[in-house]
Amino acid sequence: MIMSDYLTPDTRLLIGRKLSGRYVLSSLISTGQFTQTWEATDLVLSRDVAVKLTNPNLVSETAFLSKFRSDARAISRLNHPSIVAVLDTTGDDEIEAIVMELVEEETLKDCLSRLGPLTVRTVMPLFNHIVDALLHAHKQGLIHGALSPEKIFLCPDRGTKISGFGFNESTALIEETQSIHGSSSSQFLSPEQKNGGIPDVRSDVFALGKLVRFMLTNDENNTKSFFHDNMTNKGILEAISKATADEPSERYSSVVEFQDDIESAVANNENDNEDFGGVRKSRSIDGQRLFTGFLTFGMVFTFVLGIIFATNLDDSLFGSDGSNNPEVSSSSETTSTAATTESSPKVESNSDSTTDVSESETIEEEAETSVSPIFEAVSIAGARDYDPLGDGVEHPELVENLLDEDPSTIWYSETYANRSLGFLKDGVGLIVELKKSFPIQTLIIETSNSGWSGEIYVSETIGSNLADWGTPSNSISASQGNATVDLTGATGSAILIWFTDLGDKPPPGVRMEISEIDVS
Repeated sequence: MIMSDYLTPDTRLLIGRKLSGRYVLSSLISTGQFTQTWEATDLVLSRDVAVKLTNPNLVSETAFLSKFRSDARAISRLNHPSIVAVLDTTGDDEIEAIVMELVEEETLKDCLSRLGPLTVRTVMPLFNHIVDALLHAHKQGLIHGALSPEKIFLCPDRGTKISGFGFNESTALIEETQSIHGSSSSQFLSPEQKNGGIPDVRSDVFALGKLVRFMLTNDENNTKSFFHDNMTNKGILEAISKATADEPSERYSSVVEFQDDIESAVANNENDNEDFGGVRKSRSIDGQRLFTGFLTFGMVFTFVLGIIFATNLDDSLFGSDGSNNPEVSSSSETTSTAATTESSPKVESNSDSTTDVSESETIEEEAETSVSPIFEAVSIAGARDYDPLGDGVEHPELVENLLDEDPSTIWYSETYANRSLGFLKDGVGLIVELKKSFPIQTLIIETSNSGWSGEIYVSETIGSNLADWGTPSNSISASQGNATVDLTGATGSAILIWFTDLGDKPPPGVRMEISEIDVS
């Protein structure tokens, strides 16, 4: 909602203000205790952006401004398709600011106000997008801390977008300096946050659990008793209850653990009624339908009894062929008995043979269906560019092309003077983030570059510099196009592809181009 009609005198002075000679503030979008978010125009790229800046009245709070600047730099490293992108950090002598992509689409709260509770089938894709975004941030050491339906945007062309990451430490600093306690009205804030604590991963798990419950009920203040009584999928109920436990130690330790239990509950209850988002609604009894059901059952029952009676009557009136000739019957029985006696050894032999074959087939089937856990499907959470030796970016806006299963879209590095990155640095890279730690077998890199080289690192954490990744798990030398890298024995939740040679393309204008990445 545009708030230009409700500006304070100090805030009104910001209209038309130019930051860094580039971003011109035009209208106020929202305001909080310590920050404001403005719509602005980027004069260099001729586009509209959102600018989040510190309130002008905090100009004397140098510690807060310094911490805000530090938080802004950390948030700018987030690069995920479901996180509102930070485009730049800026400011002047009085304020600090970050520049973000402008998102004006419908929020999750507005969507539920319009449609009502969502079904489990509808909730799951949204839930998975939110989990992926939170997981990406958590791996960077960043906590959202204020997840709510108002901060989740549903964009038809760009998918789910989440805003509001970070700034927890700078907010806590200014609250302590000015003896202000954060708002405790939000139903999505964890108990420890309402008591003044700094949020952590389990705080985001709590908010995510509350968010799932909200999507299924469209009620921010829904009580546990109502939800427990009306939730048809008990597995989802148990997972949400654990995620929203009052004690942090009783919650899931990661959003992925919560996601695993939700997905298992959905898979195990596919036949549950999802028409009302998994929440049972009362239904009135239809007397006419009940009467029709009883009548149909009676007709079927009478028809079956008639068939049974007719069959018995036929036997009693006409008898069987064998009962009309006792002598033939006796002779036939004698012959049959003798034949059975003579053939019985063969039958026993065939039976033993059949048993052996059956047992052998069963053993073979068990061997075929028993799959080693090492072949568990690797789930990719996202990817990001990696440039610790340069300006920190290598076209992050193109990274999503690596995982879109479309070979016609590519990610490419910055352009360098020669294949050795202009002798400016030892390499540039891409990071593939996994949803959890996996034993990895193979990495596939699809590229049109020829003669390129690189190293592959596997780690449990994302290193801020190359040394933090340890030793390479494998290397690639003068690859003529696509590369399949054997990583058997490597286990981790992050993979670094470090390009040390950009290939045979003649200078100038040499860059690395990748169309797809796959991990198994």
